[in-house]
Amino acid sequence: KIDISGSSGLLGQFGDDNNTYYIQVGGLRSMFGYNGENAIIQGAISKGIAFHTGGNTFADSTLERMRIDANGNVGIGTTSPNNVAHIKTNTNGEGLTLQINSITEGDYSQLSFVPSTVDTAVSPIYIRGVRGSSFGTSYLTFNTNSSERMRITSGGRIHFYNLLGSSATQSDVRYDTTSK
Repeated sequence: KIDISGSSGLLGQFGDDNNTYYIQVGGLRSMFGYNGENAIIQGAISKGIAFHTGGNTFADSTLERMRIDANGNVGIGTTSPNNVAHIKTNTNGEGLTLQINSITEGDYSQLSFVPSTVDTAVSPIYIRGVRGSSFGTSYLTFNTNSSERMRITSGGRIHFYNLLGSSATQSDVRYDTTSK
């Protein structure tokens, strides 16, 4: 174990706790290291981890870009994430982008909803952005029970699939012709 203090710029220690190697900064056990399987970045007890960009020195690196708080919530553009993933922007058009790196017709990006306690469960509910024959003919599909139920085409048409069934009537589908 090496203890460093003084004018070196690092106050802490390099140590080994049962094959876990780490650099501890300060007395609050903020550290980064390796536990034999994974790289670890650990914030101080009951604190989060903040990621900054910009600034000429560590002390003036005031542009926080992302944070993982003590509850495990991830915030991008916010210092107080209020959910598992919280993205905040002040600019119209910025936000979350899902992109498939492909120009092949039928390839897609997908936003899945998994109502299960099993992390490896395959989602039966999802929205897909599907590549058409060209970028301009791409479309959205809405899927439940792993089947497409609705499609919005690149031209703005809406198609419903397997919705009405044999006993349903047209009154089961409602639409508003007035513009917002």
